[in-house]
Amino acid sequence: MTCRGAARDTAAVRLSPALAALVLTGCILDTETCGHGFVAEGDRCVPARPPPPFGGRSDDAAPAKPDDAAPSTRDWAAFTGVEIRDLTTLREASQEPDAPGADIDAVAVEALDGFVGSGAQVVDAFVGDPSGRSSATDPRQALGPPDAQLREERYVSLGADGGRLLLRLGLNRPLAAGDQLVVHEVRHRGGADDRFAVSLCVLPEEGHTPVRCEAVGDGSGTTAFRLP
Repeated sequence: MTCRGAARDTAAVRLSPALAALVLTGCILDTETCGHGFVAEGDRCVPARPPPPFGGRSDDAAPAKPDDAAPSTRDWAAFTGVEIRDLTTLREASQEPDAPGADIDAVAVEALDGFVGSGAQVVDAFVGDPSGRSSATDPRQALGPPDAQLREERYVSLGADGGRLLLRLGLNRPLAAGDQLVVHEVRHRGGADDRFAVSLCVLPEEGHTPVRCEAVGDGSGTTAFRLP
Protein backbone atom coordinates (compact mmCIF):
# COMPACT_ATOMS: atom_id res chain seq x y z
CA MET A 1 0.00 0.00 0.00
CA THR A 2 1.25 3.50 -0.85
CA CYS A 3 -0.08 6.88 0.17
CA ARG A 4 2.64 9.05 -1.41
CA GLY A 5 0.37 12.05 -1.92
CA ALA A 6 -1.52 11.80 1.32
CA ALA A 7 1.00 13.71 3.40
CA ARG A 8 1.66 16.70 1.13
CA ASP A 9 -0.23 19.42 3.00
CA THR A 10 -1.00 18.09 6.46
CA ALA A 11 1.06 20.58 8.43
CA ALA A 12 -1.88 22.96 9.03
CA VAL A 13 -4.75 20.50 8.63
CA ARG A 14 -6.34 18.50 11.38
CA LEU A 15 -5.89 14.85 10.53
CA SER A 16 -8.95 12.72 10.25
CA PRO A 17 -9.00 9.53 12.33
CA ALA A 18 -8.44 7.45 9.19
CA LEU A 19 -5.49 9.57 8.02
CA ALA A 20 -4.07 9.58 11.52
CA ALA A 21 -4.13 5.80 11.47
CA LEU A 22 -2.23 5.83 8.19
CA VAL A 23 0.36 8.16 9.66
CA LEU A 24 0.79 5.96 12.75
CA THR A 25 1.29 2.88 10.62
CA GLY A 26 3.97 4.70 8.59
CA CYS A 27 2.01 4.45 5.37
CA ILE A 28 2.88 7.91 4.14
CA LEU A 29 6.63 7.65 4.86
CA ASP A 30 8.80 7.41 1.75
CA THR A 31 12.19 8.61 0.52
CA GLU A 32 10.88 12.18 0.30
CA THR A 33 9.46 12.34 3.81
CA CYS A 34 12.21 10.40 5.65
CA GLY A 35 14.73 12.64 7.44
CA HIS A 36 18.42 12.99 6.60
CA GLY A 37 20.25 9.74 7.17
CA PHE A 38 17.09 7.63 6.87
CA VAL A 39 15.55 5.77 3.93
CA ALA A 40 12.14 4.27 3.27
CA GLU A 41 11.94 0.53 3.68
CA GLY A 42 8.47 -0.74 2.95
CA ASP A 43 6.21 1.42 5.04
CA ARG A 44 8.91 2.47 7.56
CA CYS A 45 11.84 4.88 7.77
CA VAL A 46 15.02 3.11 8.77
CA PRO A 47 18.60 4.38 9.23
CA ALA A 48 20.53 4.54 5.97
CA ARG A 49 23.37 2.64 7.71
CA PRO A 50 23.49 0.74 10.99
CA PRO A 51 24.45 2.97 13.93
CA PRO A 52 27.90 2.36 15.43
CA PRO A 53 28.06 0.60 18.81
CA PHE A 54 28.08 2.82 21.87
CA GLY A 55 31.49 4.45 22.16
CA GLY A 56 32.57 2.94 18.83
CA ARG A 57 33.43 4.42 15.45
CA SER A 58 31.20 5.03 12.48
CA ASP A 59 31.89 3.38 9.13
CA ASP A 60 33.49 6.60 7.91
CA ALA A 61 36.10 6.51 10.66
CA ALA A 62 39.25 4.44 10.69
CA PRO A 63 38.58 0.87 11.79
CA ALA A 64 39.50 0.05 15.35
CA LYS A 65 42.31 -2.40 16.02
CA PRO A 66 40.88 -5.83 16.89
CA ASP A 67 41.05 -6.62 20.58
CA ASP A 68 42.78 -9.90 19.89
CA ALA A 69 45.51 -8.40 17.70
CA ALA A 70 48.96 -9.51 18.84
CA PRO A 71 51.23 -6.72 20.21
CA SER A 72 54.16 -5.82 17.99
CA THR A 73 57.59 -7.06 19.03
CA ARG A 74 61.14 -6.10 18.09
CA ASP A 75 63.76 -8.31 16.50
CA TRP A 76 66.76 -8.11 18.84
CA ALA A 77 68.77 -10.99 17.38
CA ALA A 78 71.41 -8.74 15.77
CA PHE A 79 72.12 -6.83 19.00
CA THR A 80 75.19 -8.21 20.74
CA GLY A 81 76.44 -5.21 22.70
CA VAL A 82 75.24 -3.06 25.59
CA GLU A 83 76.27 0.53 26.27
CA ILE A 84 75.97 2.22 29.66
CA ARG A 85 76.34 5.98 30.00
CA ASP A 86 76.76 7.57 33.41
CA LEU A 87 74.17 10.28 34.18
CA THR A 88 75.52 11.19 37.61
CA THR A 89 76.43 14.86 38.00
CA LEU A 90 79.90 15.91 39.16
CA ARG A 91 78.35 17.32 42.30
CA GLU A 92 76.72 14.00 43.10
CA ALA A 93 79.92 12.10 42.27
CA SER A 94 81.94 14.31 44.63
CA GLN A 95 80.02 12.86 47.56
CA GLU A 96 81.66 9.47 46.88
CA PRO A 97 85.20 10.33 45.67
CA ASP A 98 86.44 6.75 46.10
CA ALA A 99 83.69 5.40 43.81
CA PRO A 100 82.34 8.30 41.73
CA GLY A 101 79.42 7.88 39.40
CA ALA A 102 77.53 4.73 38.44
CA ASP A 103 79.21 1.66 39.95
CA ILE A 104 78.62 -1.16 37.45
CA ASP A 105 79.05 -4.68 38.78
CA ALA A 106 77.69 -6.59 35.78
CA VAL A 107 75.22 -6.73 32.92
CA ALA A 108 73.17 -9.91 32.69
CA VAL A 109 70.47 -11.20 30.38
CA GLU A 110 67.77 -13.34 31.95
CA ALA A 111 64.68 -15.11 30.62
CA LEU A 112 61.92 -17.36 31.90
CA ASP A 113 63.99 -20.37 30.89
CA GLY A 114 67.04 -19.19 32.83
CA PHE A 115 70.31 -17.29 32.43
CA VAL A 116 71.05 -16.18 28.83
CA GLY A 117 74.39 -14.42 29.20
CA SER A 118 76.44 -11.49 30.50
CA GLY A 119 79.19 -9.08 29.51
CA ALA A 120 82.08 -10.96 27.89
CA GLN A 121 84.39 -8.29 26.42
CA VAL A 122 85.10 -4.60 26.92
CA VAL A 123 84.73 -3.04 23.46
CA ASP A 124 85.20 0.57 24.57
CA ALA A 125 85.21 2.53 27.80
CA PHE A 126 85.79 5.97 29.23
CA VAL A 127 86.15 5.92 33.00
CA GLY A 128 86.42 9.24 34.78
CA ASP A 129 87.99 10.02 38.12
CA PRO A 130 87.12 13.65 39.02
CA SER A 131 88.93 13.68 42.37
CA GLY A 132 91.80 11.34 41.48
CA ARG A 133 90.81 9.07 44.37
CA SER A 134 88.71 6.39 42.66
CA SER A 135 89.58 2.81 43.58
CA ALA A 136 87.43 1.22 40.86
CA THR A 137 88.64 2.29 37.42
CA ASP A 138 89.11 -1.08 35.69
CA PRO A 139 86.19 -1.61 33.23
CA ARG A 140 86.93 -5.35 33.07
CA GLN A 141 85.41 -5.65 36.54
CA ALA A 142 82.00 -5.31 34.88
CA LEU A 143 82.43 -8.56 32.94
CA GLY A 144 80.80 -11.85 33.85
CA PRO A 145 77.88 -12.55 36.19
CA PRO A 146 77.29 -10.23 39.16
CA ASP A 147 79.86 -10.84 41.88
CA ALA A 148 80.19 -7.60 43.84
CA GLN A 149 78.28 -9.18 46.72
CA LEU A 150 81.22 -11.54 47.17
CA ARG A 151 84.01 -9.02 46.58
CA GLU A 152 82.91 -5.42 46.83
CA GLU A 153 85.77 -4.08 44.73
CA ARG A 154 84.69 -6.11 41.68
CA TYR A 155 82.92 -3.26 39.89
CA VAL A 156 83.84 -0.20 37.85
CA SER A 157 82.89 3.37 38.78
CA LEU A 158 82.24 5.28 35.57
CA GLY A 159 83.16 8.63 37.17
CA ALA A 160 79.99 10.72 36.65
CA ASP A 161 78.51 12.36 33.54
CA GLY A 162 80.62 11.44 30.53
CA GLY A 163 81.62 8.01 31.80
CA ARG A 164 80.82 5.28 29.28
CA LEU A 165 81.07 1.52 29.03
CA LEU A 166 80.47 -0.61 25.91
CA LEU A 167 80.43 -4.37 26.41
CA ARG A 168 80.06 -7.26 24.00
CA LEU A 169 77.61 -9.78 25.42
CA GLY A 170 78.39 -13.46 25.66
CA LEU A 171 75.04 -15.15 25.00
CA ASN A 172 73.97 -18.79 24.74
CA ARG A 173 71.30 -17.69 22.22
CA PRO A 174 70.36 -14.44 20.43
CA LEU A 175 68.43 -11.79 22.31
CA ALA A 176 64.66 -11.98 21.93
CA ALA A 177 61.57 -10.01 22.91
CA GLY A 178 60.64 -10.78 26.51
CA ASP A 179 64.24 -11.12 27.73
CA GLN A 180 65.29 -9.01 30.70
CA LEU A 181 68.47 -6.97 30.53
CA VAL A 182 69.63 -6.43 34.11
CA VAL A 183 72.24 -3.81 34.98
CA HIS A 184 73.68 -4.55 38.42
CA GLU A 185 74.77 -1.31 40.08
CA VAL A 186 76.45 -1.30 43.47
CA ARG A 187 74.98 0.83 46.20
CA HIS A 188 77.51 1.76 48.83
CA ARG A 189 76.57 1.95 52.46
CA GLY A 190 75.10 5.37 53.13
CA GLY A 191 75.28 6.29 49.46
CA ALA A 192 72.58 6.86 46.87
CA ASP A 193 71.73 4.93 43.74
CA ASP A 194 73.49 6.44 40.73
CA ARG A 195 71.73 7.16 37.44
CA PHE A 196 72.66 5.76 34.04
CA ALA A 197 71.29 5.28 30.52
CA VAL A 198 71.29 1.92 28.74
CA SER A 199 71.29 1.08 25.01
CA LEU A 200 71.60 -2.16 23.07
CA CYS A 201 73.97 -2.04 20.10
CA VAL A 202 74.78 -3.88 16.90
CA LEU A 203 78.53 -4.35 16.98
CA PRO A 204 80.98 -4.93 14.12
CA GLU A 205 83.16 -8.02 14.10
CA GLU A 206 86.17 -5.75 14.55
CA GLY A 207 86.58 -2.22 15.85
CA HIS A 208 84.85 -0.44 18.69
CA THR A 209 82.32 1.78 16.91
CA PRO A 210 78.76 0.37 17.05
CA VAL A 211 76.88 -0.02 13.77
CA ARG A 212 73.82 1.34 15.53
CA CYS A 213 72.31 1.48 19.02
CA GLU A 214 68.76 1.49 20.36
CA ALA A 215 67.94 3.15 23.68
CA VAL A 216 66.50 0.75 26.23
CA GLY A 217 65.91 3.16 29.12
CA ASP A 218 67.36 4.95 32.14
CA GLY A 219 68.02 3.29 35.46
CA SER A 220 69.10 3.97 39.01
CA GLY A 221 70.54 1.24 41.16
CA THR A 222 70.17 -2.34 39.94
CA THR A 223 67.56 -2.10 37.18
CA ALA A 224 65.89 -4.65 34.91
CA PHE A 225 64.72 -3.71 31.40
CA ARG A 226 62.29 -6.00 29.60
CA LEU A 227 62.83 -6.09 25.84
CA PRO A 228 59.57 -5.36 23.96
